[in-house]
Amino acid sequence: MTDVCDRCHGLGWIGKARTPAPSMSFPEFDEPSCPKCGGEGRVHPMTEDEATHRLGEALAGLVLMLDKVQAAADAAAACTLSNIST
Repeated sequence: MTDVCDRCHGLGWIGKARTPAPSMSFPEFDEPSCPKCGGEGRVHPMTEDEATHRLGEALAGLVLMLDKVQAAADAAAACTLSNIST
């Protein structure tokens, strides 16, 4: 299993493209490629423990996001109900 370069992924670099999208640049570097992985899009092989840890972090973030969505939905429902009853 190989770890995808999070900087490239976050900036929208595609696969093994060596140059970024036109709107992206790294002015602090001479080359128009990712300073982290050189534009390859991949950095190092992950161990099973690293992959499990990353998956756990992602799932924890998802749970937190779903809690926020549920809280917003509850607030919207309460607001709607209070407007209907008045």
